[in-house]
Amino acid sequence: MARELRFRDVVVVIATLLVLLAAVVVPAYSRASAKAWRLNCMGHLSRLRLGFEVWSYGYNGLYPMQVSTNQGGAMEDVNAGRLPRLFQVMSNMYRHPGLLSCPADSRTPATNFQSLTISNISYFVGIDAGTNRPDALLLGDRNVAANGKLLSGLVELGADSLITWTETLHNKGGNVVPAVGGVVQVNPDQLRLHLRLSGDRTNRLLFPQ
Repeated sequence: MARELRFRDVVVVIATLLVLLAAVVVPAYSRASAKAWRLNCMGHLSRLRLGFEVWSYGYNGLYPMQVSTNQGGAMEDVNAGRLPRLFQVMSNMYRHPGLLSCPADSRTPATNFQSLTISNISYFVGIDAGTNRPDALLLGDRNVAANGKLLSGLVELGADSLITWTETLHNKGGNVVPAVGGVVQVNPDQLRLHLRLSGDRTNRLLFPQ
């Protein structure tokens, strides 16, 4: 009987240790995974921004949303809300359309640019951003909301718009890319600050929802 009790005590101790270990390891693993996803996402955005810059070399410094479709750009398409068409126009700038999907997002990466749809895209595009507006937002994570509603399609935001991040991708945070500059991790207050610093009273952002 005593031996059976000692065995049970050992089992209880081991079970308790396993529970405590899980309580420490699982959150740490989750935090590490979230950090890795965010860094990966920043890498995607950085390469996407570089694609805009390289594309502009052949168009007098203009980005494709400022160049008519008649001249090889995507101006009319983005004004009509056709976000996939923008990246199809720029497909030669990128090795694979998987760059358009954030690793933390539930969206399925596209296998080719020809079949690209909004369901494969995790990022918004600032369609007025350009070298003439270096502080305007060019790219950013799609999980932006206003009045509790996720923004969708072509949205015009004023400098004082009360937008925020949702928890969808990066736990109430997100990444943005100015028209000229690198990727920046920002909280909701900093996101709104970027709108105010954009150099214009309004910001037209095209979301893939």
